Amino acid sequence: MYVVEGGVHKVIKLNSELVPSDEVPLQAVAFDGATWTGVAPLVVEGTMHCLLVSQGKKTADYAIGVVEARGAPALGRLRRIASSELAHSADPAYTLASRPLPDPILSNKGLLFAQQERIIAAADAQHFLLSNYSVNDKGAKRFWFAYLDKEFTVLWSGVKELPYADSKSRIHQIQLTNDGSIQLLSYVFGCASEEQMRDKLCHELHLTTLSERGNAVNDVLIDKDFVSTARMCPRDSGKVSMAIRYGALTGQPGLVLTFDPKDPKLKSTPVVDQRVPSIYKTKLMAYGSIEAADQKKTPSRTAKVPDEIVTILPAWNNGLLVVETFLDEGFQVPMDGAIAMRRLSGDIRTSLVGANDTVLWQQVTPRAFMTTAGRDYEGVYVELGPDRITLMYDHTPRGLDAILKSGIQAPDAEASEGKGKKAKVAEPVEAGVLKAVTLDPSGAVVTAGTALLGNEGMIPCPSSIIQARSGTSYLVKSFDRNTSYRYSLTDLSKMAE
Repeated sequence: MYVVEGGVHKVIKLNSELVPSDEVPLQAVAFDGATWTGVAPLVVEGTMHCLLVSQGKKTADYAIGVVEARGAPALGRLRRIASSELAHSADPAYTLASRPLPDPILSNKGLLFAQQERIIAAADAQHFLLSNYSVNDKGAKRFWFAYLDKEFTVLWSGVKELPYADSKSRIHQIQLTNDGSIQLLSYVFGCASEEQMRDKLCHELHLTTLSERGNAVNDVLIDKDFVSTARMCPRDSGKVSMAIRYGALTGQPGLVLTFDPKDPKLKSTPVVDQRVPSIYKTKLMAYGSIEAADQKKTPSRTAKVPDEIVTILPAWNNGLLVVETFLDEGFQVPMDGAIAMRRLSGDIRTSLVGANDTVLWQQVTPRAFMTTAGRDYEGVYVELGPDRITLMYDHTPRGLDAILKSGIQAPDAEASEGKGKKAKVAEPVEAGVLKAVTLDPSGAVVTAGTALLGNEGMIPCPSSIIQARSGTSYLVKSFDRNTSYRYSLTDLSKMAE
Protein backbone atom coordinates (compact mmCIF):
# COMPACT_ATOMS: atom_id res chain seq x y z
CA MET A 1 0.00 0.00 0.00
CA TYR A 2 1.05 3.58 -0.68
CA VAL A 3 0.55 5.95 2.27
CA VAL A 4 1.61 9.40 3.42
CA GLU A 5 2.42 9.69 7.13
CA GLY A 6 3.79 12.85 8.68
CA GLY A 7 4.52 14.21 5.24
CA VAL A 8 6.63 11.16 4.32
CA HIS A 9 5.53 9.05 1.35
CA LYS A 10 6.06 5.34 1.87
CA VAL A 11 5.03 1.88 0.73
CA ILE A 12 3.86 -0.45 3.50
CA LYS A 13 2.91 -4.10 3.76
CA LEU A 14 0.21 -5.38 6.12
CA ASN A 15 0.48 -8.69 7.94
CA SER A 16 -2.36 -11.16 8.52
CA GLU A 17 -3.66 -8.99 11.38
CA LEU A 18 -3.78 -5.92 9.10
CA VAL A 19 -0.92 -4.26 10.98
CA PRO A 20 1.95 -2.65 9.02
CA SER A 21 4.88 -5.06 9.19
CA ASP A 22 7.32 -3.66 6.58
CA GLU A 23 7.77 -0.30 4.94
CA VAL A 24 9.83 1.45 2.30
CA PRO A 25 10.19 5.22 2.95
CA LEU A 26 10.26 7.17 -0.31
CA GLN A 27 12.38 10.00 1.01
CA ALA A 28 15.98 10.85 0.15
CA VAL A 29 16.16 7.86 -2.18
CA ALA A 30 19.62 7.86 -3.78
CA PHE A 31 19.60 7.09 -7.50
CA ASP A 32 21.47 8.20 -10.61
CA GLY A 33 23.50 10.87 -8.83
CA ALA A 34 20.49 12.57 -7.20
CA THR A 35 18.09 12.19 -4.27
CA TRP A 36 14.45 11.46 -4.93
CA THR A 37 11.17 11.84 -3.03
CA GLY A 38 7.88 10.01 -3.49
CA VAL A 39 5.05 11.82 -5.26
CA ALA A 40 2.22 9.41 -6.07
CA PRO A 41 1.37 5.76 -6.78
CA LEU A 42 0.08 4.31 -10.02
CA VAL A 43 -1.24 0.76 -10.41
CA VAL A 44 -0.84 -0.74 -13.89
CA GLU A 45 -2.16 -4.26 -14.57
CA GLY A 46 -2.03 -5.13 -10.89
CA THR A 47 1.52 -3.85 -10.30
CA MET A 48 2.19 -0.75 -8.21
CA HIS A 49 4.52 1.87 -9.65
CA CYS A 50 5.79 4.90 -7.72
CA LEU A 51 6.44 8.33 -9.19
CA LEU A 52 9.41 10.14 -7.64
CA VAL A 53 10.81 13.64 -8.07
CA SER A 54 14.24 15.20 -7.73
CA GLN A 55 13.67 18.89 -7.15
CA GLY A 56 15.87 21.67 -8.43
CA LYS A 57 15.54 25.40 -7.83
CA LYS A 58 13.76 26.05 -11.13
CA THR A 59 13.42 22.57 -12.66
CA ALA A 60 12.41 19.05 -11.66
CA ASP A 61 13.34 15.54 -12.78
CA TYR A 62 10.89 12.64 -12.54
CA ALA A 63 11.53 8.92 -12.19
CA ILE A 64 9.38 5.80 -11.96
CA GLY A 65 9.97 2.66 -9.92
CA VAL A 66 8.24 -0.69 -9.51
CA VAL A 67 7.23 -2.07 -6.11
CA GLU A 68 8.43 -5.64 -5.64
CA ALA A 69 5.69 -7.27 -3.56
CA ARG A 70 7.18 -10.69 -2.88
CA GLY A 71 8.47 -10.87 0.68
CA ALA A 72 9.34 -7.50 2.18
CA PRO A 73 8.37 -4.64 -0.19
CA ALA A 74 11.18 -3.03 -2.16
CA LEU A 75 11.39 -0.35 -4.82
CA GLY A 76 13.19 -1.56 -7.92
CA ARG A 77 13.73 -0.89 -11.63
CA LEU A 78 14.11 2.86 -11.04
CA ARG A 79 14.65 5.00 -14.12
CA ARG A 80 14.36 8.64 -15.10
CA ILE A 81 11.44 9.35 -17.36
CA ALA A 82 11.19 13.13 -17.84
CA SER A 83 12.55 16.56 -16.93
CA SER A 84 10.34 19.59 -16.32
CA GLU A 85 11.41 23.16 -16.83
CA LEU A 86 9.06 24.13 -14.00
CA ALA A 87 9.92 23.59 -10.35
CA HIS A 88 7.99 20.90 -8.51
CA SER A 89 6.07 22.63 -5.71
CA ALA A 90 4.73 20.48 -2.87
CA ASP A 91 4.44 22.85 0.06
CA PRO A 92 2.19 21.09 2.64
CA ALA A 93 0.45 24.40 3.22
CA TYR A 94 -1.36 24.00 -0.11
CA THR A 95 -0.70 20.38 -1.19
CA LEU A 96 -2.60 17.15 -0.39
CA ALA A 97 -1.99 13.56 -1.44
CA SER A 98 -5.38 13.43 -3.16
CA ARG A 99 -8.24 15.81 -3.90
CA PRO A 100 -11.22 15.48 -1.52
CA LEU A 101 -14.54 15.19 -3.33
CA PRO A 102 -16.77 17.12 -3.35
CA ASP A 103 -14.33 19.92 -4.13
CA PRO A 104 -16.01 23.26 -3.20
CA ILE A 105 -14.40 25.74 -5.56
CA LEU A 106 -14.96 28.98 -3.65
CA SER A 107 -14.13 27.61 -0.19
CA ASN A 108 -11.23 25.38 -1.25
CA LYS A 109 -8.88 28.20 -2.20
CA GLY A 110 -5.97 26.83 -0.18
CA LEU A 111 -5.58 23.61 -2.19
CA LEU A 112 -3.32 24.15 -5.19
CA PHE A 113 -1.92 20.66 -5.81
CA ALA A 114 -3.18 17.10 -5.36
CA GLN A 115 -0.19 14.79 -5.70
CA GLN A 116 -2.13 11.91 -7.25
CA GLU A 117 -3.08 14.21 -10.13
CA ARG A 118 0.60 14.61 -11.11
CA ILE A 119 0.35 11.40 -13.15
CA ILE A 120 -2.96 10.14 -14.53
CA ALA A 121 -4.08 7.54 -17.07
CA ALA A 122 -6.33 7.88 -20.08
CA ALA A 123 -9.65 6.04 -19.92
CA ASP A 124 -8.29 3.15 -22.01
CA ALA A 125 -5.15 2.93 -19.79
CA GLN A 126 -2.92 2.93 -22.89
CA HIS A 127 -1.21 6.26 -22.17
CA PHE A 128 -0.36 8.43 -19.18
CA LEU A 129 0.00 12.14 -18.54
CA LEU A 130 2.72 13.51 -16.26
CA SER A 131 2.17 17.20 -15.52
CA ASN A 132 3.18 20.16 -13.43
CA TYR A 133 2.25 23.83 -13.42
CA SER A 134 3.36 27.16 -12.01
CA VAL A 135 1.85 28.72 -8.92
CA ASN A 136 1.56 32.42 -8.06
CA ASP A 137 4.01 33.49 -10.77
CA LYS A 138 3.78 36.80 -12.56
CA GLY A 139 2.00 36.64 -15.90
CA ALA A 140 0.10 33.69 -17.35
CA LYS A 141 -0.13 30.29 -15.71
CA ARG A 142 2.30 27.82 -17.30
CA PHE A 143 1.46 24.14 -17.69
CA TRP A 144 4.15 21.50 -18.31
CA PHE A 145 3.20 18.07 -19.66
CA ALA A 146 4.73 14.77 -20.78
CA TYR A 147 2.70 12.21 -22.72
CA LEU A 148 3.82 8.66 -21.88
CA ASP A 149 3.16 5.22 -23.35
CA LYS A 150 2.43 2.07 -21.32
CA GLU A 151 6.14 1.64 -20.61
CA PHE A 152 6.37 5.23 -19.29
CA THR A 153 8.43 6.36 -22.26
CA VAL A 154 7.92 10.02 -23.20
CA LEU A 155 6.30 10.33 -26.64
CA TRP A 156 6.09 14.11 -26.55
CA SER A 157 6.29 16.87 -23.98
CA GLY A 158 6.27 20.64 -23.66
CA VAL A 159 5.13 23.67 -21.70
CA LYS A 160 2.32 26.05 -22.62
CA GLU A 161 1.00 29.32 -21.27
CA LEU A 162 -2.67 29.17 -20.36
CA PRO A 163 -4.96 32.10 -21.22
CA TYR A 164 -5.37 33.36 -17.64
CA ALA A 165 -3.19 34.88 -14.94
CA ASP A 166 -1.34 32.46 -12.68
CA SER A 167 -2.11 34.30 -9.44
CA LYS A 168 -5.82 34.53 -10.32
CA SER A 169 -6.44 30.90 -11.29
CA ARG A 170 -6.57 27.38 -9.86
CA ILE A 171 -6.76 24.05 -11.69
CA HIS A 172 -9.42 21.79 -10.16
CA GLN A 173 -9.32 18.79 -12.51
CA ILE A 174 -6.97 17.34 -15.13
CA GLN A 175 -7.96 14.60 -17.54
CA LEU A 176 -6.37 12.84 -20.50
CA THR A 177 -8.51 11.65 -23.40
CA ASN A 178 -7.83 8.52 -25.42
CA ASP A 179 -6.76 10.60 -28.44
CA GLY A 180 -4.05 12.42 -26.43
CA SER A 181 -5.88 15.67 -25.66
CA ILE A 182 -5.33 17.25 -22.24
CA GLN A 183 -8.32 18.93 -20.59
CA LEU A 184 -8.08 21.30 -17.63
CA LEU A 185 -11.03 22.49 -15.55
CA SER A 186 -9.97 25.80 -13.99
CA TYR A 187 -11.44 28.48 -11.78
CA VAL A 188 -10.45 32.07 -12.60
CA PHE A 189 -11.10 35.18 -10.51
CA GLY A 190 -11.20 37.74 -13.26
CA CYS A 191 -11.34 40.98 -11.24
CA ALA A 192 -8.42 42.98 -9.90
CA SER A 193 -9.53 43.44 -6.30
CA GLU A 194 -10.57 40.96 -3.60
CA GLU A 195 -13.24 43.50 -2.65
CA GLN A 196 -15.11 42.40 -5.78
CA MET A 197 -15.57 38.81 -4.53
CA ARG A 198 -19.32 39.40 -4.23
CA ASP A 199 -19.62 40.22 -7.91
CA LYS A 200 -20.58 37.00 -9.67
CA LEU A 201 -19.18 38.30 -12.97
CA CYS A 202 -15.70 38.15 -11.40
CA HIS A 203 -15.93 34.37 -11.05
CA GLU A 204 -15.26 32.26 -14.14
CA LEU A 205 -15.12 28.53 -14.85
CA HIS A 206 -12.93 27.55 -17.82
CA LEU A 207 -12.28 24.39 -19.81
CA THR A 208 -8.87 24.51 -21.48
CA THR A 209 -7.90 21.85 -24.04
CA LEU A 210 -4.34 21.14 -25.21
CA SER A 211 -4.33 19.11 -28.44
CA GLU A 212 -2.06 18.35 -31.42
CA ARG A 213 0.70 16.99 -29.19
CA GLY A 214 0.12 19.87 -26.80
CA ASN A 215 0.82 22.56 -29.39
CA ALA A 216 -2.76 23.89 -29.75
CA VAL A 217 -4.48 25.60 -26.81
CA ASN A 218 -8.25 26.07 -26.90
CA ASP A 219 -10.06 27.78 -24.01
CA VAL A 220 -13.83 27.80 -23.45
CA LEU A 221 -15.66 29.91 -20.85
CA ILE A 222 -18.13 27.55 -19.15
CA ASP A 223 -19.83 29.97 -16.77
CA LYS A 224 -19.50 33.42 -15.24
CA ASP A 225 -21.16 32.91 -11.88
CA PHE A 226 -20.73 31.52 -8.35
CA VAL A 227 -20.11 27.91 -9.40
CA SER A 228 -19.79 25.83 -6.25
CA THR A 229 -18.65 22.44 -7.59
CA ALA A 230 -17.97 21.02 -11.05
CA ARG A 231 -16.56 17.73 -12.36
CA MET A 232 -16.07 16.43 -15.89
CA CYS A 233 -15.49 13.20 -17.78
CA PRO A 234 -14.39 12.50 -21.39
CA ARG A 235 -16.86 11.24 -24.02
CA ASP A 236 -16.52 9.85 -27.52
CA SER A 237 -15.62 11.96 -30.57
CA GLY A 238 -13.78 14.61 -28.57
CA LYS A 239 -16.79 15.61 -26.48
CA VAL A 240 -16.78 16.26 -22.75
CA SER A 241 -19.56 15.96 -20.17
CA MET A 242 -19.63 18.19 -17.12
CA ALA A 243 -21.82 18.34 -14.00
CA ILE A 244 -22.16 21.76 -12.35
CA ARG A 245 -23.71 22.82 -9.06
CA TYR A 246 -24.19 26.30 -7.60
CA GLY A 247 -24.64 25.14 -3.99
CA ALA A 248 -26.65 27.43 -1.73
CA LEU A 249 -25.27 30.60 -3.28
CA THR A 250 -27.75 31.43 -6.02
CA GLY A 251 -30.72 29.07 -5.93
CA GLN A 252 -29.99 28.06 -9.52
CA PRO A 253 -30.55 24.42 -10.50
CA GLY A 254 -27.47 22.45 -11.34
CA LEU A 255 -27.01 20.99 -14.79
CA VAL A 256 -25.17 18.41 -16.86
CA LEU A 257 -23.54 19.63 -20.09
CA THR A 258 -22.24 17.59 -23.00
CA PHE A 259 -20.48 19.42 -25.81
CA ASP A 260 -17.47 19.48 -28.10
CA PRO A 261 -15.03 22.15 -26.84
CA LYS A 262 -13.61 22.48 -30.37
CA ASP A 263 -17.00 23.13 -31.99
CA PRO A 264 -16.48 26.19 -34.24
CA LYS A 265 -20.05 27.30 -33.52
CA LEU A 266 -19.26 27.96 -29.85
CA LYS A 267 -19.27 31.64 -28.95
CA SER A 268 -17.20 33.61 -26.46
CA THR A 269 -20.16 33.84 -24.07
CA PRO A 270 -20.57 31.24 -21.26
CA VAL A 271 -21.42 27.79 -22.62
CA VAL A 272 -24.23 27.34 -20.06
CA ASP A 273 -26.09 30.28 -21.66
CA GLN A 274 -25.59 29.34 -25.32
CA ARG A 275 -28.32 27.77 -27.46
CA VAL A 276 -26.12 25.84 -29.86
CA PRO A 277 -27.71 22.57 -31.12
CA SER A 278 -24.54 20.61 -30.34
CA ILE A 279 -24.72 21.53 -26.62
CA TYR A 280 -26.82 19.04 -24.66
CA LYS A 281 -28.17 20.12 -21.25
CA THR A 282 -29.95 18.32 -18.43
CA LYS A 283 -31.14 20.16 -15.32
CA LEU A 284 -30.34 18.86 -11.83
CA MET A 285 -32.94 20.16 -9.37
CA ALA A 286 -32.42 20.80 -5.66
CA TYR A 287 -32.91 18.01 -3.14
CA GLY A 288 -32.10 17.00 0.43
CA SER A 289 -33.19 19.94 2.59
CA ILE A 290 -31.97 19.22 6.13
CA GLU A 291 -34.90 20.95 7.83
CA ALA A 292 -37.16 18.31 9.35
CA ALA A 293 -40.33 20.04 8.15
CA ASP A 294 -39.05 20.18 4.58
CA GLN A 295 -37.48 16.73 4.21
CA LYS A 296 -40.64 15.17 2.78
CA LYS A 297 -41.31 18.08 0.46
CA THR A 298 -39.93 18.60 -3.02
CA PRO A 299 -37.67 21.69 -2.96
CA SER A 300 -38.72 24.53 -5.23
CA ARG A 301 -36.86 25.18 -8.46
CA THR A 302 -35.05 28.12 -6.85
CA ALA A 303 -34.33 26.55 -3.44
CA LYS A 304 -30.91 27.51 -2.04
CA VAL A 305 -29.85 24.03 -0.96
CA PRO A 306 -26.11 23.21 -0.63
CA ASP A 307 -26.04 20.28 -3.06
CA GLU A 308 -22.57 19.54 -4.44
CA ILE A 309 -21.14 17.34 -7.22
CA VAL A 310 -19.08 14.34 -6.09
CA THR A 311 -18.39 12.79 -9.49
CA ILE A 312 -19.67 12.20 -13.01
CA LEU A 313 -18.84 8.99 -14.88
CA PRO A 314 -19.68 7.44 -18.26
CA ALA A 315 -22.32 4.77 -17.62
CA TRP A 316 -24.34 2.09 -19.38
CA ASN A 317 -25.86 2.66 -22.84
CA ASN A 318 -23.94 5.90 -23.41
CA GLY A 319 -25.47 7.44 -20.30
CA LEU A 320 -23.92 9.32 -17.39
CA LEU A 321 -23.79 8.55 -13.68
CA VAL A 322 -23.95 11.67 -11.49
CA VAL A 323 -23.36 11.47 -7.74
CA GLU A 324 -24.17 14.48 -5.54
CA THR A 325 -24.18 15.15 -1.82
CA PHE A 326 -25.64 17.73 0.54
CA LEU A 327 -22.80 19.68 2.22
CA ASP A 328 -23.48 22.47 4.71
CA GLU A 329 -20.18 24.13 5.64
CA GLY A 330 -21.73 26.30 8.36
CA PHE A 331 -24.11 23.96 10.19
CA GLN A 332 -25.07 25.22 13.66
CA VAL A 333 -25.11 22.79 16.59
CA PRO A 334 -26.74 24.07 19.85
CA MET A 335 -24.45 24.02 22.90
CA ASP A 336 -26.51 25.18 25.92
CA GLY A 337 -26.63 28.86 25.09
CA ALA A 338 -23.84 28.78 22.54
CA ILE A 339 -23.56 27.67 18.94
CA ALA A 340 -20.87 25.41 17.49
CA MET A 341 -20.18 25.78 13.77
CA ARG A 342 -19.67 22.41 12.10
CA ARG A 343 -19.70 20.81 8.66
CA LEU A 344 -22.69 18.60 7.93
CA SER A 345 -22.80 16.03 5.14
CA GLY A 346 -26.35 15.12 4.22
CA ASP A 347 -28.22 12.95 1.72
CA ILE A 348 -26.48 11.45 -1.31
CA ARG A 349 -28.28 11.43 -4.65
CA THR A 350 -27.36 9.11 -7.50
CA SER A 351 -28.77 9.93 -10.95
CA LEU A 352 -28.56 8.20 -14.32
CA VAL A 353 -28.74 10.64 -17.22
CA GLY A 354 -29.69 8.91 -20.46
CA ALA A 355 -28.29 9.45 -23.94
CA ASN A 356 -31.42 11.51 -24.71
CA ASP A 357 -30.45 14.07 -21.99
CA THR A 358 -33.22 13.09 -19.60
CA VAL A 359 -32.84 11.87 -16.04
CA LEU A 360 -33.84 8.19 -16.27
CA TRP A 361 -33.86 7.63 -12.51
CA GLN A 362 -32.69 9.12 -9.23
CA GLN A 363 -32.02 7.42 -5.91
CA VAL A 364 -31.58 9.43 -2.71
CA THR A 365 -29.59 7.73 0.06
CA PRO A 366 -30.31 9.28 3.49
CA ARG A 367 -27.37 10.23 5.70
CA ALA A 368 -26.33 12.81 8.27
CA PHE A 369 -22.66 13.05 9.21
CA MET A 370 -20.92 15.75 11.23
CA THR A 371 -17.16 16.01 11.48
CA THR A 372 -14.24 18.37 11.96
CA ALA A 373 -11.80 15.67 10.82
CA GLY A 374 -11.43 16.94 7.27
CA ARG A 375 -12.98 16.72 3.84
CA ASP A 376 -11.76 13.20 3.14
CA TYR A 377 -14.39 11.97 5.60
CA GLU A 378 -17.22 13.84 3.88
CA GLY A 379 -16.64 12.11 0.57
CA VAL A 380 -18.36 9.16 -1.05
CA TYR A 381 -16.64 6.05 -2.39
CA VAL A 382 -18.19 5.42 -5.83
CA GLU A 383 -17.68 2.24 -7.82
CA LEU A 384 -19.42 1.67 -11.15
CA GLY A 385 -19.40 -1.99 -12.16
CA PRO A 386 -20.86 -3.95 -15.07
CA ASP A 387 -24.17 -4.55 -13.29
CA ARG A 388 -24.26 -2.38 -10.18
CA ILE A 389 -23.21 0.81 -8.41
CA THR A 390 -21.56 0.68 -5.00
CA LEU A 391 -21.56 3.68 -2.65
CA MET A 392 -19.79 3.86 0.74
CA TYR A 393 -19.94 6.86 3.05
CA ASP A 394 -19.71 7.91 6.70
CA HIS A 395 -22.84 8.40 8.80
CA THR A 396 -23.40 9.58 12.37
CA PRO A 397 -25.24 6.87 14.38
CA ARG A 398 -28.89 7.86 14.87
CA GLY A 399 -28.49 10.62 12.33
CA LEU A 400 -29.48 14.25 12.59
CA ASP A 401 -31.26 13.92 15.95
CA ALA A 402 -28.07 12.63 17.57
CA ILE A 403 -26.06 15.46 15.99
CA LEU A 404 -28.40 18.16 17.30
CA LYS A 405 -28.27 16.68 20.82
CA SER A 406 -24.53 16.08 20.83
CA GLY A 407 -23.55 19.53 22.09
CA ILE A 408 -24.60 18.80 25.65
CA GLN A 409 -23.37 15.74 27.52
CA ALA A 410 -24.99 14.12 30.51
CA PRO A 411 -24.55 15.92 33.88
CA ASP A 412 -21.35 15.06 35.72
CA ALA A 413 -21.21 13.19 39.03
CA GLU A 414 -21.42 16.28 41.23
CA ALA A 415 -24.46 17.61 39.43
CA SER A 416 -26.21 14.26 39.76
CA GLU A 417 -25.67 14.48 43.54
CA GLY A 418 -27.67 17.68 43.66
CA LYS A 419 -24.88 20.23 43.97
CA GLY A 420 -26.58 22.47 41.48
CA LYS A 421 -24.11 22.27 38.63
CA LYS A 422 -25.39 22.69 35.12
CA ALA A 423 -25.03 20.03 32.48
CA LYS A 424 -21.43 19.61 31.47
CA VAL A 425 -20.89 21.37 28.15
CA ALA A 426 -18.26 20.09 25.75
CA GLU A 427 -17.60 20.15 22.06
CA PRO A 428 -20.24 18.27 20.05
CA VAL A 429 -19.44 14.58 20.12
CA GLU A 430 -18.33 13.19 16.76
CA ALA A 431 -18.88 9.57 15.81
CA GLY A 432 -19.13 7.76 12.52
CA VAL A 433 -19.86 4.40 10.95
CA LEU A 434 -19.26 3.35 7.35
CA LYS A 435 -22.49 2.68 5.46
CA ALA A 436 -22.76 0.95 2.09
CA VAL A 437 -25.44 0.84 -0.60
CA THR A 438 -25.50 -1.05 -3.88
CA LEU A 439 -27.86 -0.14 -6.73
CA ASP A 440 -28.74 -2.06 -9.88
CA PRO A 441 -28.83 -0.44 -13.36
CA SER A 442 -32.47 0.57 -12.80
CA GLY A 443 -31.60 2.47 -9.62
CA ALA A 444 -33.21 -0.05 -7.27
CA VAL A 445 -31.47 -0.73 -3.95
CA VAL A 446 -29.92 -4.22 -3.94
CA THR A 447 -28.26 -4.10 -0.52
CA ALA A 448 -27.92 -1.43 2.17
CA GLY A 449 -26.44 -1.52 5.64
CA THR A 450 -23.49 -0.87 7.93
CA ALA A 451 -20.19 -1.94 6.42
CA LEU A 452 -17.92 -0.99 9.32
CA LEU A 453 -18.40 0.35 12.84
CA GLY A 454 -16.20 3.19 14.07
CA ASN A 455 -15.02 1.61 17.32
CA GLU A 456 -12.85 3.30 19.99
CA GLY A 457 -13.21 6.75 18.49
CA MET A 458 -12.00 5.62 15.08
CA ILE A 459 -13.81 7.02 12.03
CA PRO A 460 -13.57 5.18 8.68
CA CYS A 461 -12.29 7.25 5.77
CA PRO A 462 -14.17 6.66 2.47
CA SER A 463 -11.39 8.11 0.33
CA SER A 464 -8.92 5.46 1.58
CA ILE A 465 -11.03 2.45 0.56
CA ILE A 466 -9.29 -0.16 -1.62
CA GLN A 467 -11.18 -3.01 -3.27
CA ALA A 468 -9.76 -6.49 -2.63
CA ARG A 469 -9.44 -9.05 -5.39
CA SER A 470 -12.47 -10.95 -4.06
CA GLY A 471 -14.75 -8.22 -5.42
CA THR A 472 -16.98 -7.90 -2.32
CA SER A 473 -14.25 -7.23 0.26
CA TYR A 474 -12.69 -3.82 0.87
CA LEU A 475 -9.75 -2.57 2.91
CA VAL A 476 -10.67 0.52 4.96
CA LYS A 477 -8.37 2.86 6.85
CA SER A 478 -9.85 4.45 10.00
CA PHE A 479 -8.45 7.39 11.94
CA ASP A 480 -8.93 8.86 15.40
CA ARG A 481 -8.73 12.39 13.89
CA ASN A 482 -5.25 12.74 15.35
CA THR A 483 -2.29 10.46 14.62
CA SER A 484 -3.57 6.93 15.26
CA TYR A 485 -5.10 4.71 12.61
CA ARG A 486 -5.98 1.11 11.89
CA TYR A 487 -6.93 -1.03 8.93
CA SER A 488 -10.05 -3.17 8.65
CA LEU A 489 -11.39 -5.60 6.07
CA THR A 490 -15.11 -5.46 5.38
CA ASP A 491 -17.15 -7.84 3.21
CA LEU A 492 -20.25 -6.15 1.77
CA SER A 493 -21.90 -9.52 1.20
CA LYS A 494 -21.98 -9.98 5.00
CA MET A 495 -22.70 -6.46 6.22
CA ALA A 496 -25.31 -5.76 8.87
CA GLU A 497 -28.61 -4.26 7.83
